[in-house]
Amino acid sequence: HYNTEHFLSQTPSYEVSAEDMEVVDSIGNLFIISRHTNSKLQNLPPKEKIEILKDKGKKFRYVMDFIESFEKGDMSWGKKEILNRANNLALLAYREAWKIK
Repeated sequence: HYNTEHFLSQTPSYEVSAEDMEVVDSIGNLFIISRHTNSKLQNLPPKEKIEILKDKGKKFRYVMDFIESFEKGDMSWGKKEILNRANNLALLAYREAWKIK
């Protein structure tokens, strides 16, 4: 009942640089959300997806943490932000899930 959502869409309905599209399948760009919510997000820009996720992603702590972080920044989403999130997810996995320092 869950899907993997690309926050930066694989087929965006808006203009995206080739550099940003290079990392569209990076783990830093992915979320696990309900299939129903995923169908609402489609190919929307990240700022519009955030508004839907605020309502529909409430049951996932990591989605709500991401929304908070995204809104504290300049609300842009591209290669730099995706790679930064991938690095942060790796650190979280090592420190929290696997307890590796």
